[in-house]
This record gives sequence, structure tokens and C-alpha cells, in this order.
Amino acid sequence: MDSQYEWTEWEAYGRDPNDPRHIEPAIIDMIKYDKPVVGLGEKETAIIKFGREMLGPRKVSFGTVDSATSLKCCVYSIAKARWTWSI
Repeated sequence: MDSQYEWTEWEAYGRDPNDPRHIEPAIIDMIKYDKPVVGLGEKETAIIKFGREMLGPRKVSFGTVDSATSLKCCVYSIAKARWTWSI
């Protein structure tokens, strides 16, 4: 999941304005270069924070899990059984 090849392949879809998976380039850069998450909605911020914790230290804090579940973010259910949760 943290393969550079995978990220590079999916980035091309995200940057293509004709693709339904299109994401604003500023958001891609926020994620790609680990920039502070500013100017996004609650749900988008929670998803990015969840992904950073899950793929970085591989421990997602209870606060992040609470945010993801209260906002009904799909990333929680995908990763629920794969990583340990930290306090």
C-alpha cells in the first residue's frame, strides 16, 4: 500500500480533470508533500489524517478513529482490522 509505484499511478488519475476520480492539484500536493491540511472540509481532513497515521506510524489514534467514524468516512472500515490502534 505504501509502494511508490502505486502512488505514482493513482496520482495521474487524480490530476486528470476528465477522470471522475479527479482531485484538485493543491489537495494532491498536500498529501504528497505532507503539507498541513488547510482549507478542506471536516471529512476530507479526517480522511487525510487517518491515512497519514495508518501509513506512517501504522497506529491510528482514538481521536482520529472517532473523527472518521462520526463523519462516516469509509477509510475506517477498510483499515479497521489491519492495524493496531494507539491511545
